[in-house]
Amino acid sequence: STTTTRTYSLGTVYPGERLVIHLSAKVRRSDTTQYLGNQAYYTSDQTPITGLHGGNTPDPMTIPDADEYDPDGIPNNSTCNTDADTSGQSPEDICDQVPAEIPANPDPLGALSGTVWIDTNNDGLRQTTEDLVENVKVILLDNNDQVVGETQTDNNGYYIFNNLVPADYKVQVEALGLTAPNGKKYGFTTQDADTNPSSNQDSDVDNTGLTNPVTVTANNTREYVDAGLVTVDANIQVDKTSTLGDPATLTLNNQGTTDELTINITVTNNGEEPLTDFKIEDTTLTGPDITNLTCTYNSNPITPTTVIPVNDTVNCTAILPSMDAGSVHEDSITVNGVGTISQTTVSDDDPFKAESPAPNPQIQIIKYVVTGPNPDTDPTHRVDANDFNNPVIVDTTTPSFLYEVTNTGNVKLDNVVVTAPTPGQTITCPKTTLLVGEVMYCTV
Repeated sequence: STTTTRTYSLGTVYPGERLVIHLSAKVRRSDTTQYLGNQAYYTSDQTPITGLHGGNTPDPMTIPDADEYDPDGIPNNSTCNTDADTSGQSPEDICDQVPAEIPANPDPLGALSGTVWIDTNNDGLRQTTEDLVENVKVILLDNNDQVVGETQTDNNGYYIFNNLVPADYKVQVEALGLTAPNGKKYGFTTQDADTNPSSNQDSDVDNTGLTNPVTVTANNTREYVDAGLVTVDANIQVDKTSTLGDPATLTLNNQGTTDELTINITVTNNGEEPLTDFKIEDTTLTGPDITNLTCTYNSNPITPTTVIPVNDTVNCTAILPSMDAGSVHEDSITVNGVGTISQTTVSDDDPFKAESPAPNPQIQIIKYVVTGPNPDTDPTHRVDANDFNNPVIVDTTTPSFLYEVTNTGNVKLDNVVVTAPTPGQTITCPKTTLLVGEVMYCTV
């Protein structure tokens, strides 16, 4: 016999309040009359079960035999009152136990059985040297997918459902994604590898552990409804880098900002089973978000149904937008995939960092004495006014000067103004903005 214990929390029960709990159960009828019993008792901090022997739980009940069946209760338990035997502990009815009689099924019945094993060589067929798997949950369903019964495989991987009304049934083996003794995950081998419909060597479940409808006939056991398991190790790896590596040290252009950077992402199936249902998520931690993330396999866009074989890769690209000097971008990419055999979800992540140089604004000015025409384009017609080792003699009391202004820093300079050293002089410059490395000439 099997004993099932359930505990219900009723909360606060106020004086005069009455609570009714309705319990129901389904019992599969057999070819003989069956008897079952229900024992119920209550206790609380305010009403401990002191009336019971030892102040603990009631003694277990004894399921009556046919000649002892009494619908009023199950007697002979001094720790639990029944209508059939009201002598016993106090207070009355802190415990009660009642029986039920399940009449025998008048129609002939059948049975269904099978074995769960490890398909070590993954050929879909059970060899005598392959291991049998115990403690696997097996569920029996009717043709409307309603649960008829549950059991577990024994130490020989064997299970059986007895006392079945002749009909079509399906078997669901609950092993998918469970952890095997070797640390890997269970999946199912090829279904119906043997084309012989009466084969007792192949596996009858699909990749979810479910069989096709199986017919049970009266006075017979439908045998060899078997399930072959395989053990696999699903795994995935993602590597994120860029054309400048990871971390990426960026350079600044003449605008004082970085150019767009191409991000390269490689996702590899380095497990033991194909992967599908890919999900790729890039999370920005600092700085601008990457854009234009696209992923392909064999030059085709990734979809939820794309399957990546073992050792194959998915290639992704993205763009890191332009950043100002002194900016930092940090992110982490996460990928998920699902094993097509074990249905196990696996994931991996990889951080990425890119950094631009700190801003370093610099400007340089050189004052020249003009010695000829077009001194801004002809350097032979200008002499550094500060070169005291090579003084310039000009035939005028009002020499002309030229100012060369250069942006020698790494950021763009705005609002550039050159002020004349002599009161009343005006220096004219062609612009007020200088890009990185840009030169302009100003005249008096």
